[in-house]
Amino acid sequence: MSGDKVNLILKRVAFGLFPLCAGGSWFCYKKIQDGLISHSYFPKAMELLRQDPVATDRLGKPIYNKFIVLTDRWNFIEGTNAQLKIPVKGSRNRGLLVMWASRTQPDNQEWAIDKLHLLTKNNPPIFIYDPEQNAGSISNELLAELQTD
Repeated sequence: MSGDKVNLILKRVAFGLFPLCAGGSWFCYKKIQDGLISHSYFPKAMELLRQDPVATDRLGKPIYNKFIVLTDRWNFIEGTNAQLKIPVKGSRNRGLLVMWASRTQPDNQEWAIDKLHLLTKNNPPIFIYDPEQNAGSISNELLAELQTD
């Protein structure tokens, strides 16, 4: 085979593999996202957000969730605790729904929301659900991160 034929074959293989790899990567990313939102804490958190009049006024209706940033080290789910920043968007504004949840046993499928805060740019946090209502529970890092977005 000549060099031109080999180059042509390699180009065809590369152009054929690229969509396959990109599609496979997207499929894996979507499956991870679906796994995160399939736990009971997610619909509970979104329901509490949508029922809060102050939060819905600030974001505007309808309120949608966006993809959770998988590379953010603040987000984690382990054993009996979960901590997530869920990007949300309404007709007027966008923000982060910051959620802390727990469960009694690692094999228990039912999660309880411990705290739920809404952070929006240039506004004070909204404590949607927080038994302590302690402003110190929102870290300065999270507030600074939101301000730079």
